[in-house]
Amino acid sequence: MALASASCFAALKPPGVDHHIASIVPICSEKFLGSARDCGYLTGSQSSRRLWESRNPASRIQTSHSPQILGYYTCNDRVHYCKPLENPALSTGFDCFVVESLQNLLVSHCRNIGGGGARKLIARAAGSMMQQGQNNDAILLVGVTGGTGRSAVNGLLASGIESSRLRFLTRSPEGAAARNLAGIGAQAIAGDLDDANSLSEVMKGVRAIYCHATSKDGAQADPAGEVRAERLVKAADSAGVEHIVYNSSGGAGHGISQVEQKFNIEKIFRDSGIRTTNLRATMFMEEFWKVYTRPQILKCAEVLISSCLCFVSGLHRGSFPFSMPSDKPLQLLSVKDMGLAAGIALKDPEEYGGVSLELAGDELTPAQMCEAYSKAQNSSVSHFSPPKFLFWFLNRDLYRIAKFLSEEGYEANIADCRRRFPGLLTFSEFLELTHWGDTSRTYADGFKY
Repeated sequence: MALASASCFAALKPPGVDHHIASIVPICSEKFLGSARDCGYLTGSQSSRRLWESRNPASRIQTSHSPQILGYYTCNDRVHYCKPLENPALSTGFDCFVVESLQNLLVSHCRNIGGGGARKLIARAAGSMMQQGQNNDAILLVGVTGGTGRSAVNGLLASGIESSRLRFLTRSPEGAAARNLAGIGAQAIAGDLDDANSLSEVMKGVRAIYCHATSKDGAQADPAGEVRAERLVKAADSAGVEHIVYNSSGGAGHGISQVEQKFNIEKIFRDSGIRTTNLRATMFMEEFWKVYTRPQILKCAEVLISSCLCFVSGLHRGSFPFSMPSDKPLQLLSVKDMGLAAGIALKDPEEYGGVSLELAGDELTPAQMCEAYSKAQNSSVSHFSPPKFLFWFLNRDLYRIAKFLSEEGYEANIADCRRRFPGLLTFSEFLELTHWGDTSRTYADGFKY
């Protein structure tokens, strides 16, 4: 296999670009070029070729195990990718083309973050370019096989992302949940966040990740959630993944274990160096479909089905048990709209990379929510606020959630959210689209919008 000299790189410069090409910083290329030898990756734009030559006396780039790629260098604030000419007789010749959108690896940015960070960025670019000619535009979905995850996938599709680009991680590719997602065109990929070895195969061809969850919903945060996030991002970093969009949560800093864990996972993703978007959910509308809330709200509607006694002296009036003042606004978001926002962010990483945004589609008081319930189920509903102190004995996180919602609350800029993500559902629209009043439907059945 032909090897390149410094003069070859100089000859490759685009018209109008000075001869001071970038200096090479040797890094291990095993991860990206299939060789354990050092390969030159260029990270500056003003150093002379002599610096490269002093570090590489043979003035050669070792790539004998990877004939497809000879190297990268930055010039004129762009990353250039060099490969052999198709004619093997021209053993010292090279094609060169400019990759204008290669993660915006601007020279100035590389300088600002220092040598180590620059090497990391260039290495990630190499990993990305190694997938040239393959399907490297896939989006990996993590934690979407549960009920709310499937709703998020509906939102991703509503954003205009093609189902053929979607792959979802699952431990049971033949299971019912996986079959349901496969039915919309997404591809099931066998893997496990508890098995680091399985993730390297999963990441092949993946450009971006939507992480809905790293653990199941529970009364308290599962400590394994953060460990899984670390495994996920390590595999993503090694594979050259460019963008992660994370379903996070508003309300950090109040001791709510699930929320604090999400905040910690944000940091894990951010510290990896991968461009990350944190979409911080407010109260999910789907929460009110769960068995500890919806049956009480639908009480009157259920009785209407079985008898006509419901309207005697207001008997069997539906009750909305929610521990916060009736006149305190609550910000709300549909899980489907989390997926919608994630899809829009995934399509525009330049706009949303590095952004953390609290997300809501509506804001209502519990009293106003009761009006919406009453209309959706054609029966009267009133708000009942259980005393917060009761939750202290049941579950400390529930107590902290009730205290946070009653005394402070979420801080999403709803007008800005609606501008960024057109089509966010109001609460009334959500109740209508999910057929709230249909008592034959349950949370376990999933949502059909």
